[in-house]
Amino acid sequence: MNKVHCLHCNRSYAEDANYCSHCGAKLDTQQLGDYIEGNPLSAAELNPSLREQAAAIEVVDSKPESSRGRVKSKVGIWIIISALLAFALTASGAVFLYYQYELNINNEVLKLQQDARTAALAGNYDDALAKLHVASAKRPQFNALQSDEDIVLHAIELEGLLNKAEEQIQAGAALEAEKQLDQARSKLTGRKEPVYSKLRGKLDELSVGLKVHKLSKEMYYATTIKQITEHLHAVNGLAGGEADALKDELQSKLIDLSTKEANDFLKKKNYTKASAIVEQALALVIGSPELLSLQDKIRQEQAKYEREEQQRIEQAMQKAAEEDLINQTAAVEVVKIDRMLDEEGNLVIEGFLRNAATKPIHSVEVEYSIYDASGKKVSSGTASASPDYIEAGESMKFYTTVYGVFVDDCTVVIDHATWYLD
Repeated sequence: MNKVHCLHCNRSYAEDANYCSHCGAKLDTQQLGDYIEGNPLSAAELNPSLREQAAAIEVVDSKPESSRGRVKSKVGIWIIISALLAFALTASGAVFLYYQYELNINNEVLKLQQDARTAALAGNYDDALAKLHVASAKRPQFNALQSDEDIVLHAIELEGLLNKAEEQIQAGAALEAEKQLDQARSKLTGRKEPVYSKLRGKLDELSVGLKVHKLSKEMYYATTIKQITEHLHAVNGLAGGEADALKDELQSKLIDLSTKEANDFLKKKNYTKASAIVEQALALVIGSPELLSLQDKIRQEQAKYEREEQQRIEQAMQKAAEEDLINQTAAVEVVKIDRMLDEEGNLVIEGFLRNAATKPIHSVEVEYSIYDASGKKVSSGTASASPDYIEAGESMKFYTTVYGVFVDDCTVVIDHATWYLD
């Protein structure tokens, strides 16, 4: 069965159909002979505008009045919708392009801001400020840029103060440099932003440099161990090359002075004081070869002295014991004894004695015996020496008369002596 096609919407109908039931267009078999099934045109070969024009002509010529009105209304609506869609698409494209343009500016500004912050953290404040100016020109109302610019300007001001202080330190103007550093320190108070880290580090470095400069000048007036020790305590808390050099110089000076004073006490055999000086210096100059060697010398000499002293003590104790034995048992030494006969023929004895003790003695008495030429004991007695009080090493004598012995050819023997130690 053959079919006919609608030129407007390309729908197929039976051969006896007159109008398209979808769009109302008239179906003409003579006009649409080429579209009869068996020899149809493809949709790609059909010009859409020609199809629309043909359908419109057919509708006007063939459709009743009411149908033509409906078709015209639908076409108008579609035209309006198409126009609106075209306008919407055009407007959307313009908005998108504008949005993309603004977004690119925002990204550029944010990158400039980030680059400025990176430069500021590295201490390149002028470069950071230039980038912030460019960013502000693109986005004047971006308040964060103004805040960053204020911080960078403040950092530039601080950098100027620190640079000036550094110049004054190098020129030896310590008081002026200290004022600049105090001012910078005051401006940094309470500022926690990372951009100030580099400036704070430089402030600490210059503060150390200033303190080292002051200590270096004062060091030449330090002439005692105490003064040098105080300077060393002060410099020990500082870091940096200048502080280390000053520390080495102070330590060298402390070693020399401590060595001199310790040797002076060593000559006086004051080992305790000498050791204390060396130990105090070693606490500040740990591991000093000079001080360790001196410490060994002091210990050796002290040990030698103590050994000798112990020997002297033992000898003294032995001597004291001997002296005590003499004092107790042999304090009276007989020097000589003279004998003679007096006018009445009695024997007169005069004895000379000496204090052999190490202490004074007094109240000395002697017991004596007299032997004749044959060795026979013919008499005995006691006698007191004079003076009564005799210093160590001094002499004394006793004098007595023996009645009943009429010969001087005899021997007088001191049998025993008694005395009192003072």
